[in-house]
Amino acid sequence: MGLKNNTTRTDQIMWAPNPNYLDTTVTITGLTTAHNVTAVAEAVGTGNADGHVSITAMSSAMTVNQSAVAAPGDPRVIFERIAARLSCTASTNPNTLHCRVYIDAQDASHRLFDVSWTGTTAQLFVKDEVPNGATGNGAGFPSTAVFNNLLDGGVHTLYFFFWNTSSGTATITANSTELWYGVGTAAASLTECLEITFSGLASVAAVANRIGTGSINGAIVQGPLGNPMPLTSGQFMSVFGAYNSSISLQGYTSVATDICYLTFFDVVLKY
Repeated sequence: MGLKNNTTRTDQIMWAPNPNYLDTTVTITGLTTAHNVTAVAEAVGTGNADGHVSITAMSSAMTVNQSAVAAPGDPRVIFERIAARLSCTASTNPNTLHCRVYIDAQDASHRLFDVSWTGTTAQLFVKDEVPNGATGNGAGFPSTAVFNNLLDGGVHTLYFFFWNTSSGTATITANSTELWYGVGTAAASLTECLEITFSGLASVAAVANRIGTGSINGAIVQGPLGNPMPLTSGQFMSVFGAYNSSISLQGYTSVATDICYLTFFDVVLKY
């Protein structure tokens, strides 16, 4: 009679990026003082950008069983969505003002934002980036290159281009241009931001936060049809249970110009 094999394996996967979201603050070279825009077309070449700033991107690196795993991390963990937020104010704006933001190169595959507005009220734009270039929320064009760059932990440069629809002078208010992003979403309903593919027993802990003025909204969800277990008020949430296909971390925003993002997760898998 054979012996039953009761061997089980336990893995711990932790993602705790530092910082857990990125903020350019307002120290964007070329835009820290009032900046006049007279161009009627987008300038060509990153050397002709109206503003630029160097960033160290967030990283998808994590620890597995206390050992560091460099980006892109453990293959069971799938980063599915990055939320970005852009602010800008024009103190004068005689027609329509356009703004595009690129990471590293001035082409469509490296474009993070493509927005325009009239008037002189403060502007906030939000969008989602997804890894396969599918349609996201809000303004701009999601791109695989942009998504990968924003999570590789490397040094990159953001370039800001402004121009008018027709002749005239628009003035960008000093220190009004700022960009934020994190692993999360700008969607108005629960949207999957990160997935862990796994079947077995798991203990899941995560923390959500938001940039903006609304509430913090997140959830841990078992499989594609599971009931959401809320992450609210940025509190640490731990859930233990049996998972038959995947674990997802989801979020949504209560204010249209907010972004919800994940700051941390720690998963113990037993199988």
